[in-house]
Amino acid sequence: MMTFDELAALDGLISRDVGELLYSFAALVPANQAIVELGSYRGKSTCYLATGAALDHHAPVYAVDAWSEEVSAWRAAVLSTLPSPAFEDFTAQLDKAGVSDGVHVIRSLTTLAAELYDGPPVGLLYIDGDHNRAAVLADFRAWRRHLAPDAVIIFDDFGVTKNPGVSLAVGDLEASGELIDIDKLKSERLAIAHAGDVVGARKPGVTK
Repeated sequence: MMTFDELAALDGLISRDVGELLYSFAALVPANQAIVELGSYRGKSTCYLATGAALDHHAPVYAVDAWSEEVSAWRAAVLSTLPSPAFEDFTAQLDKAGVSDGVHVIRSLTTLAAELYDGPPVGLLYIDGDHNRAAVLADFRAWRRHLAPDAVIIFDDFGVTKNPGVSLAVGDLEASGELIDIDKLKSERLAIAHAGDVVGARKPGVTK
């Protein structure tokens, strides 16, 4: 497995601090639960998650991404600065990091993947897909049914002024009680939370 220095040198957007935090949370997920990443891009965050998971419990990692700007308004809007990678770029980085065997790749829209998901209850949900407010809300609500009790939900790109969709969505979910115990780490651009027990909402761990 790669060292922190080697993981930090991979091609991707997340900082070393964020990557090591993802690694730490992934290491805590038990073997009978899953780690789900919505939005994998070049796979750098996937490699941190899978390396952390392999440290002890070996929880499976599910990487969900369509790898296409055609299905994401946010991806299309940032193409000039963040070109979409080829799917092969993603798989090559997983191979380089030696984590391919621990990652289940789902090439799909993130909400559609939730409808078809039949893996273990999700102990860690990392949301880093389309950053549009409505899309972030849809991602969380689609995957909520699969969450294990006390699951951790991490939202990437929280508190980014020029791209407020994630912050607005987290605020909506906090106001509705769908998210509780929120740590807002603006220096790392993350929000870390648990799912609230809202009347009428689907219960964590219940698939249907």
